[in-house]
Amino acid sequence: MNSIVFRGIPGDQFVEIIEAARNWHDGEIILSTWEDVEVPADLVDKVIRDRDPGQVNNISNPSLIHARRQILAAFNGVSEASGDKVLLTRADIIHRAPLFDFVAKRD
Repeated sequence: MNSIVFRGIPGDQFVEIIEAARNWHDGEIILSTWEDVEVPADLVDKVIRDRDPGQVNNISNPSLIHARRQILAAFNGVSEASGDKVLLTRADIIHRAPLFDFVAKRD
């Protein structure tokens, strides 16, 4: 079995994103997000919630202002995944193809 971990805040297309993944993936699907985010209970297999750590201020590289959020959601989601392979992705990206077929399992 493989796992897909979506991280972040699901948007308006999240139901479509999950349905697209379910078309080719019959394993575990996890959402790693924040404690105040509402998600239909039966949409994913697990919802991992944490307190939003907020953005990093006073940083010289503006592309890193959400780095703490990204790292926390990624770490918590992947830590809960039970699959042999884990696809870590954002909650706003749709995947329509069986991506696990492109990656060999590491021993």
